[in-house]
Amino acid sequence: MPGLRAKPALNRLHHPRLAEGESWSALPGEEIGAFLQRTREHVGIPLAQISFTTRIPVASLRLIEDGSFESLPGETFTRGFIRSYAGAIGLSPADAIRLFDGRRRSLDEPGPGLRPPAPAELRSRKVGVAFALLILIVVLTLILSLVLRGTGDGPDGDLSGSTGAVVHEVSS
Repeated sequence: MPGLRAKPALNRLHHPRLAEGESWSALPGEEIGAFLQRTREHVGIPLAQISFTTRIPVASLRLIEDGSFESLPGETFTRGFIRSYAGAIGLSPADAIRLFDGRRRSLDEPGPGLRPPAPAELRSRKVGVAFALLILIVVLTLILSLVLRGTGDGPDGDLSGSTGAVVHEVSS
């Protein structure tokens, strides 16, 4: 169509990045969010520019830098945000994801005081749940029988003495 021109691509804009071959790595024990923030500040890119370039809201970028991943929309979005953020400041997106995954895995591993339940414990829990369900069924059955017993037609709500037949006396 005449008169329409494409907007210049965002990646054509000049922004500071790590220089080619410049080595920049996470400190021992450093989380991915702190590493990205430290790298961004080293390069001198404001968070608003990262947001503009990646189209990630500033609030989400702050959550990443703070390590508050549980407040982000989900694992898939978080990984995409980290890839985009890393690429925008000149880091390898794949390396950033590896760092993210490595830290997440170390958090998922049980510590010295924590251990997964043994199979015997799981069986014992299953038996306990089954027993609790059985008791619940018995209690509900008793309650239901008491409620239904109270709905009879007789004066006491008891139908045991009536046959349901209507008897008329005939006088002679």
